[in-house]
Amino acid sequence: MPIMAPLADLVGVERQVAVLAYQLGDAFTNFIVPTSGRLLGALAAAKLDWGNWAKFQIKFQGVLVVFASTAVVLAVVIGLA
Repeated sequence: MPIMAPLADLVGVERQVAVLAYQLGDAFTNFIVPTSGRLLGALAAAKLDWGNWAKFQIKFQGVLVVFASTAVVLAVVIGLA
């Protein structure tokens, strides 16, 4: 966030929108990052290979990207987050 706030100021976007974009990006990548201890622990408990999980998850990531992009665009349009 120390980089995102001044960057948001530079491009003329509210800081709340920058925080929203950061949080959405961070939360959604946690579903697929192979270095996440929680994810790997859950996959190990379910006896699921990460490759199979990634193939299944990529479709859901597409849906999340559409909804997150809509939320960020809406926040920019109305000037709030």
